[in-house]
Amino acid sequence: MRNKNSYGLELYLEDSEWPLTYIDHDRVIVRAIVYDDEGYFYFNQMDREDEFGKAVYIETAGGGVEFGEDLETAIHRELKEELGADVEIVCTLGVVQDAYHLIHRRNINHYFLCKVSAFGETQRTQDEIERYHMSALKLTYEDAIWQYENSKRTKIGRLVAQRELPVLYHAKKWMREAMELKYKFFDALTTKELYEILRVRAEVFVVEQTCVYQDLDGIDDRSLHLYYEEDGKIPAYMRAFIKEEGVVQVGRVLTVEHGKGLGGKLLHEGLQVIRDIYQPKKIYIEAQCYAIGYYAREGFEVCSEEFLEDGIPHVQMELKF
Repeated sequence: MRNKNSYGLELYLEDSEWPLTYIDHDRVIVRAIVYDDEGYFYFNQMDREDEFGKAVYIETAGGGVEFGEDLETAIHRELKEELGADVEIVCTLGVVQDAYHLIHRRNINHYFLCKVSAFGETQRTQDEIERYHMSALKLTYEDAIWQYENSKRTKIGRLVAQRELPVLYHAKKWMREAMELKYKFFDALTTKELYEILRVRAEVFVVEQTCVYQDLDGIDDRSLHLYYEEDGKIPAYMRAFIKEEGVVQVGRVLTVEHGKGLGGKLLHEGLQVIRDIYQPKKIYIEAQCYAIGYYAREGFEVCSEEFLEDGIPHVQMELKF
């Protein structure tokens, strides 16, 4: 997915670690949140001892824009040099301005979101090797957050984390909103996908809802499974199967994290896929009562009295075409 439009991040940050005397120059910088197909992120680890003190911290790959370069050319060059990565620019995330009072400089950081297409040899500068002892890190999103928090033990680490944590949060939000719905019939699922589907269903419907019931009900093998995948996990899922002629039943609808819009995205996009594949006259669901409004937003209407299923209040709902 290619979208060169900015994601809208714009921050102006102060250096609260060193006193301001004067600023005598700006540096235009390109940086990138870099990720791969498996959802891992790539950063540089710096291990330096200089006027900023002794510090070990992580930082996004990137650097100064050279004379005559445009921003995209610069970020491709920087990522090739520091990470050995050929990348696709997915989008521009925005601009963060901060300052290093100690060296009288203001930094104008242009951030990109980039996806790795291939890795080769790095071409780091002598300073990057000998002064900063730069090395690449491959991290999960959660590990990257931990590394930034751990970096806050030093002054320069705090400045970098102050600048980059908001960018990482925004990048993750963009990636989640841009996730594409996956849908497969049972026989097309890999062993890993099937395991993760069953694991997350048990996590939500058995453990989280403290409800002991038989989840494996003999219907999965004739169902269409619809889900999003993120970092090898499934944050949202539902299944659909033919209940009777002209009627498709939807069930096992779940999201792992609530309040982030992924449930609404799943239902909206999933219903369209179900209509395209099955072309039903009606979609039916047995909804937990607390979720009536969730389904009603897509046009479902209650068509039964309240009843208990596995000790949980439900109603029948249907969406007619």
